[in-house]
Amino acid sequence: MLDLPADYGPNSAQIRTALGRIRHDETVTGIYGFSGGGYNARVIWEQLSAAERARIRRIVVVGSPGIEGSQFAGHPDVLIKPDPPEGHMAGPKVLLESLGP
Repeated sequence: MLDLPADYGPNSAQIRTALGRIRHDETVTGIYGFSGGGYNARVIWEQLSAAERARIRRIVVVGSPGIEGSQFAGHPDVLIKPDPPEGHMAGPKVLLESLGP
């Protein structure tokens, strides 16, 4: 998790930081994006090398309308969740609750 605003664009702090962590920490094996972070997850995926993509085991995007699994070409384990009835900000909590104990 990155405690950074999800400003969109290739020069956003969130995208630069995420790419740096993925490239320099081989224990990073997943990408999670909530709201604006979901749009950034797509940009991050597009900028990863084939070797970096191979290390990513799961991609999860919550509350990012228009983002689809097909935008993460070549990755079989993509979970896209829309906003729940409880509202946009409840998305992460509802996702966690849906996973069980």
